[in-house]
Amino acid sequence: MNCPVCDSELKKDHCSVCGFDSTVSFELYPTFFFAVSGPSIAKSRREWKIYGMNKQSEAPVIIRCKVCGERLFFGEKTCPRCGFELKWLSDASSEKELKEEAARVKAYKIRYCGGTVGVVTYRYDKLPDGTVQKSEENMHFEICEIRHDTKPGTLFWRDETFDLLDLPEGNSLLEFSGYMKYGQEEKTLKVILEKPKRRVGLQVGVKAEKDLSFRYILGTKEAYTQSELYHF
Repeated sequence: MNCPVCDSELKKDHCSVCGFDSTVSFELYPTFFFAVSGPSIAKSRREWKIYGMNKQSEAPVIIRCKVCGERLFFGEKTCPRCGFELKWLSDASSEKELKEEAARVKAYKIRYCGGTVGVVTYRYDKLPDGTVQKSEENMHFEICEIRHDTKPGTLFWRDETFDLLDLPEGNSLLEFSGYMKYGQEEKTLKVILEKPKRRVGLQVGVKAEKDLSFRYILGTKEAYTQSELYHF
């Protein structure tokens, strides 16, 4: 029998070349309970292929993927978890190269991780003369998180319901503020959609679309109107 990691002849339970221990391999000895705790054979083969660990080798160079945090070994070209194409920049890299790499990481992270979507509500104060004025104070209410693996067509609703006030004659459009946030960066959105036929027990939500895009929706699970398309 050959070692499943380095393909050397496996004479005992332990490989004398790469150190593979077959006694803790849950793939060679499957159980109902994962009592063994050794790494997967695929991961061990990947590590062996990258830096050829043996008794004479130095400790491997390990870093974290800047997008998803996966452990990476020096020489790998793509992250096995998120698919980010790696560029190994040295300390001698120019400032321009470092800025370009930072922008590339940021763009891929947005595409892979997405961000949060919500609505912005403002307080309205009644003035002594009876008029109503919008306050500068606002509150952010998160509706959902849009990620690369969010299934298109998925609906996310806020739990709160509300009734729609009467609109001026001939006005069929509603406008409110939303936001999309990634990390510490936030963008305010002007949301416009058709008023739904139903006037009471309404909810505001988000409908996921493909490629990290989404629409705001207003109404109920049975019938709702939707906004234009936004995307990260």
